[in-house]
Amino acid sequence: MSYSVVPSKRFRKAVEKYRRGGRKRILEAAEEAIDLLAIRDDRSLFVLSKQWKDHSLRGDKHGTRELHLSQEDLLLYTIDGGLRIVKLLDIVSHEDLRRQ
Repeated sequence: MSYSVVPSKRFRKAVEKYRRGGRKRILEAAEEAIDLLAIRDDRSLFVLSKQWKDHSLRGDKHGTRELHLSQEDLLLYTIDGGLRIVKLLDIVSHEDLRRQ
């Protein structure tokens, strides 16, 4: 029951920015979280909610979800359950998310 993972152009740019900035630990955390997002079974959803603080956003970002890669870095994504797709939107800091 796995989902396809589709990275957006913005997400790919963020990965490159983090790679150039030497933020390898954040990218490793993102890879681990993405693997769990693709599985989407009871165990992976539990780990995402407890370890990664996965939750949906409210307000004008309704429909978007975030999880914490670190204290300050967030992975933004959406889920299309019908098509079984996880779309990776961006990696941002809390401050960047507030400015968007």
